Formats: sequence, C-alpha cells, structure tokens
Amino acid sequence: MHRVLAIMLVGLAWPAFGSVTVSGDEIQIQYGDAGQWVYSGNGLQLNTGSFSDGWVDVTWPGSPWAQATVEYSYSGGTYDYRANNGYQDMTVLAEMDLSSGDANEVWHTWSMTGLEVHKIERWNDEDRHSLVWFIVTNTGTADVTDFRMVHAIDPDQDYEPYGNFSTYNDVRSDGAFMSSEGGSSWVTVAFGSCDPDREDLGHNSGWDPDGDAGFSDYNGSLGDYTMHWRHTEDTIPVGATMEFGFILSWGYDLSEAESGYDDNYGDLCSPCVDEDGDGFRSTDCGGSDCDDDDASIHPGAEEICDGIDQDCNGLIDDGAAGVWWWLDLDSDGYGDPDSDYFACEPPPGFVDNDEDCDDSTDEVHPGAIEYCNERDDDCDGFIDDFAIDPGSWVPDMDSDGYGSMSAPAVADCSPPDGYVMGRTDCNDFDEDIHPGAEEIPYDGIDQDCDGSDLGDVDGDGYLSVPVGDDCDDTDPDVYPGAPELPNGKDDDCDGIVDEETIWSDDDFDGYTEAGGDCDDSDPDIHPGAEEICDGVDQDCDGEIDEDLPCTDDDGDGFSEEEGDCHDGDPDVYPGATEFPDNGVDDDCDGLVDFGDVDADDDGFATFAGDCDDNDPEVHPGAVETCDGIDEDCDGLI
Repeated sequence: MHRVLAIMLVGLAWPAFGSVTVSGDEIQIQYGDAGQWVYSGNGLQLNTGSFSDGWVDVTWPGSPWAQATVEYSYSGGTYDYRANNGYQDMTVLAEMDLSSGDANEVWHTWSMTGLEVHKIERWNDEDRHSLVWFIVTNTGTADVTDFRMVHAIDPDQDYEPYGNFSTYNDVRSDGAFMSSEGGSSWVTVAFGSCDPDREDLGHNSGWDPDGDAGFSDYNGSLGDYTMHWRHTEDTIPVGATMEFGFILSWGYDLSEAESGYDDNYGDLCSPCVDEDGDGFRSTDCGGSDCDDDDASIHPGAEEICDGIDQDCNGLIDDGAAGVWWWLDLDSDGYGDPDSDYFACEPPPGFVDNDEDCDDSTDEVHPGAIEYCNERDDDCDGFIDDFAIDPGSWVPDMDSDGYGSMSAPAVADCSPPDGYVMGRTDCNDFDEDIHPGAEEIPYDGIDQDCDGSDLGDVDGDGYLSVPVGDDCDDTDPDVYPGAPELPNGKDDDCDGIVDEETIWSDDDFDGYTEAGGDCDDSDPDIHPGAEEICDGVDQDCDGEIDEDLPCTDDDGDGFSEEEGDCHDGDPDVYPGATEFPDNGVDDDCDGLVDFGDVDADDDGFATFAGDCDDNDPEVHPGAVETCDGIDEDCDGLI
C-alpha cells in the first residue's frame, strides 16, 4: 500500500532533540538522538509479566540494536543516509511525544538532500502490536528515483541480557510476515509487511545497512540474526508525498504474534495522522478530533461564539463568553447603542453593531447620503456636512431681496447672513433697482433690470407705441408677431383684424372656414359649388368628383368614361366574366348572357344560331356530311 498525503506539523510543542523515553503497560521504548531505539534504556522492551520485573529486551544491548537506512538517486547523484545509536547522518528536524494514557504515538522528522522523512510509531498499551510508519516528501527540485528504505533490529529477546543471544527465525511462505522466537524468554517478535508488492522481509546474519542487502529465510534455525524490512519506490515526483510502513507484533508464541499481524493488518496499515497538527486524530480514525482540518478545534479547545463546536463535546457554543448585540428597530443594518444584549446568538431584530445615531428611520445610519435637512444622516457627528443638495447663495448688499449678478456665490445648506438665492439684481447697491421694480421710462436707469429704460406695461416684452410696437400694452396677448385669433382683435398688431382665421372669407366666395369653406383661398371651392372631374372636392362635401362619368363609383377599376356600363355594380365592367342566364351584360360588350359568346371561333355564337358552339365544323351554313350530325344547324340530320 502507498498513498499520497500532505502532513503539516504546525503549532506543536516539541521537546529538545535527544533521548526521550516512552513507557506503557506493554511497551517501553527509549529513543536516542537519531530517533532510533537505543541500548542505554534497553531500547525496545516488552512486558511479559513473568520474568524478574516483567520486562524483556527486544533489541540486544549492543551494536546496532535498531537502525534505518535511506538510499536513492537525485539530481544526478546517489545518496545514502543512516540513523542508529552509533552512527547517523540524518538531521533530526523535530520530535514529539504524543503518548497519553492507552494511546501512544511518537514522531521523528529527518532531513536529507531533497527529502524529508517523518517516522511515526503508534500503539495501544492494551495491544501487543504497533505500527512503524513513514511519510516521505520530495522537497527538492527534481524527481527522486530508485528509492530504498531499510529498517532493522537485532531481536535478542532473552531473559539474560548477555545470554546465548539465540533466536529461532522464519519467514512465512507469502513473504508478508517474519518472526524471531526468543531462545530463553520464548517471546516471539515479528515484522508484518503493509505493502508486500513494494516491501520485502528477511533475516541477516549481521546487520547490513545497505539498502540493497540480501535477506535470508533461516527457516526456524537457531542463531543470532537481525530482522530486516525494506520498502522501494521507483520514483517520488517533485512535491509528492509517499506513505508506507510495517507492523511490529509480539506474543508469548508464534501463533499469538502472527494473529496480532493478521487481525490488525487492515486498521494499522491504513493509519490516520493528525492532519491539522493539534495533537488529536480525527474521530474517523478512532480519535477525538471532530474537525481534523482546523487546529483550533479539538477536545479541550476554548469554546467561542461562532456556531462551531470547538471542544468537540457535541455542544455548540456551550460555555462561550458570548458577544454583544444591539436592537435594529428601523431594519437598516445598524443597531441602537442604547439597546444592547449579551448572548451567543442575536435575538430577532438585533445586529452586531451599535452605530445607528437615529434608529427610528432607515434613512439615517453610517454611510447614508447626507442631505440639507438639519439632520446628521450619515451619523458622523456633523449635521448637513458634505450634503449633496446645497444651495447657491450670493450677497444682497442693498438688502432688497435680490442677489448680486457679479459677486461670488457660496454653496451651503443655509444662507449666510446677507445672502440670498439667485443672481437677479442688476444694481446691488440701490434697493430701488431690482426685478419687479417700477420702471420710469426715459430716465436713463433700468429700474426693473429688464435691460431697457422703456416701459412694458403688460409685461409681454414689447414697449407700447409710440416708443415701441405694442398696439395694446394693456393686453399681454397682443404684441407684434402674436398668433391672430378669431376674436375681433388685431392680435399681431399688423393693422388687420382676424386675418387668415376661420371667421374670415379670404377668397371672397361668400363662405368662411367656420361656414364650411374647405379651401378659403379658391373662390370656386365652397359648399354648393358645381363638382367637375378634376380630382378636387369643389362642393366641400368630403367626396371628390362624385356622380361624374370620370369617377369609378363602384371601385371596379373602370369609370363610365372608361366603358363601365354599370358604375354602380363592381361585378360589371369591360372584360368581366359573362355569366349565362342572369339577364346582365357582365362584360359591357352590348350582349346579354352566355349566348353572345363564339366559344369555338367559327364565327357564330349560340345566340346567332350555332347549335354546337364547341365544334367549329358545326354552325349555320356548314356542309352537311353523312355522319349522323346536324352540321348546318337546320334541325335535319
């Protein structure tokens, strides 16, 4: 088995690099500076509960005890790194002891050229098996190829520390499980492969750190042999992460150790790591972290008001301190500072701020548009500041209520003292001069600021005669160029009353437009005039050339002048279809009904005596032949 997985070690408290001892009910391990089991604390020990103090050494207290080797090719070079108690060139970046109660876990991180290797060991005190797992990440700039990793121990699990150092060694026929049985303690220690396709197991008569070492199966023979496990990868691409490992199983006999591997292969060989690095594994992996993607969420975390169960106790926001909420009465998204409420969740109508300076109207709140209304619309503490609708005010220096036409204007919501709106005063130093003032003609002063010293009594823009052209300066609707209306007045001051209106007879035919004259410019056109064929409505009745031979009265495309013999029937006209026996000359050819047609072109129609108007050989005067037919239409055959 191998999988790609990103491991993040963030926010963890790491002890100083060096020796660390992990003790439990079943397993006791002391690690050295290289992150491997060491002899000074008896390395890996298992509790048998029967010899002396119950502990049996698994790794013999002498060289090499336990060791790891990593070999690979990278960027044109080959590399060989080792870690054991007597020699190391792997750099330990970090180590962490996560052992707690029945759950135990120890991490070590090694650094080497182009690679970073995490070693994780995990076990439960109540079980007699553990997992040794590696997470290898290509941190370089080129692919890693021909990767080999070896892990080995010297399993001299005898009662006497310097006894016969003898073990019985064997590899199972499927190659996925190997064992070493102690000669005096009879404790069996075994390695079980997690990925038999990429891993091989075996024994060696010494300890061989070479990643390409040859392993043997001693088939139960007695001797001092080391146990080796090896994993290979053809390629680890740049940035990729590979996972692999093996199971360490032990028991009082081979059957117990082998069952520990076979029964737990599925669970142990698919390990779950602490993804968010908060010290707790996911609940999906049997841990207690209810969100292993967030390091702030785990058992014991501080609960805050955010709708999330931070401490993974199944309750949301329980025990959280709470936050303040404020009533938003006008529903503009801003709360009233005088209506606070402390809770994790807001009551209906409450918001998370107290920034509204007037919660009685949704037109007032931070960010609202400021208007000239003597109100602080945007809650910035200033009234009408930067309003979008200020007035434009100009000085009224003579206090006549009209502003100067030349002085600079001031934009403000309210007029400053002595200012008014509008530039209309043509002399702002004389209170008697302003729009609407009484004009005194011919005194050289424009009192009413209309640009003239002349009077305009009716205010229509024209001065009265004789100075001006207004023929009636008492009527604002009478002035030169005004529209002439039929009202008995000379509206346009041209000396003519009601000219060109509906009440005037402009063509002198005795009729006005008001009296029905449809063309008051032509004396031949008026009600009662004689209608002639010229396309004009002479009698003003709305019809053109009606009842005259030149008109097509029935709309069949022919007038009487064009041969229509019945201009009141649209079905009768020259060329129309002649229908028989209707008593009508449909085609206006002077003949009535079907008998006037010479259908067979023999010069005789039915009306003219043709007894068979479909045969040109049959007609009056034709030659009679012996054929049983009356060719000459004389009634004899």
